[in-house]
Amino acid sequence: MKMEVKEIQYKFIYQMRNNKKGENMSKKWWKAAGIRALKTVAQTAASMITIGAAITDIDWLNILSVSLVAGIYSLITNVGGLPELKEEK
Repeated sequence: MKMEVKEIQYKFIYQMRNNKKGENMSKKWWKAAGIRALKTVAQTAASMITIGAAITDIDWLNILSVSLVAGIYSLITNVGGLPELKEEK
């Protein structure tokens, strides 16, 4: 079930304000979420570069803009939790 964007934003703000040694806003979380966001940025940029296009024909500003938005969205969606940080029981 997908959360609405507003719900995700509210959850992100709530967790930022109420940081209590939880998984979501720890250094480990920021590192893991940052790595995921960087991968998302790179994958988005790579997918937008047209194969066979001349280097001067590529709209680099558009690629940068869309890729950064994808990275920010990746951080916001990771507020719900990251599988690599789940405690093993």
